[in-house]
Amino acid sequence: EGAFKECEKLEIVDFKGTVNVLKDDVFKSTKLTNVILPNCEFELGTNVFSECSSLETLTFQENTNITSISGSLFNGSNLKQFIVDPNNKLYSADGAFLTNKEVDTIVLYAIGNELTEITIDSKYTHIGGSAFSGLNIETLTILNPETTIGNGAFAECKQLTTINLP
Repeated sequence: EGAFKECEKLEIVDFKGTVNVLKDDVFKSTKLTNVILPNCEFELGTNVFSECSSLETLTFQENTNITSISGSLFNGSNLKQFIVDPNNKLYSADGAFLTNKEVDTIVLYAIGNELTEITIDSKYTHIGGSAFSGLNIETLTILNPETTIGNGAFAECKQLTTINLP
């Protein structure tokens, strides 16, 4: 846990080998701008990229596969986009969303595209656990009555005042 926490000059992380877990706070409060995630299955702990105010991109390689997310990942970060290798069989980037390949499940949201209102399009039938955790949204609208919401999907959304459901 916290292996590289507060390494204030750390800007780039590029995983060449395999990693099983990125533990809690591992890159918290660093100057990361871009992270190329491991090209394998792995778990993400809580606050892995929290307070990384310079973080702009998270890159998914061909075999990147996040098997679990323990909690909020991006509190205080400025993540703007996900880049997904076109040969990755699990994920796609859809605007500020990281989705599954079928583009019906939101896996994560790029918190740097922070809005005060978010509308979840009717094409999404599932919102993954911790997908929006820590986001400072005020209003959430979900259009599809069939949409399921994963554990902690909107946890720590401290500014959330209104939820509109179909």
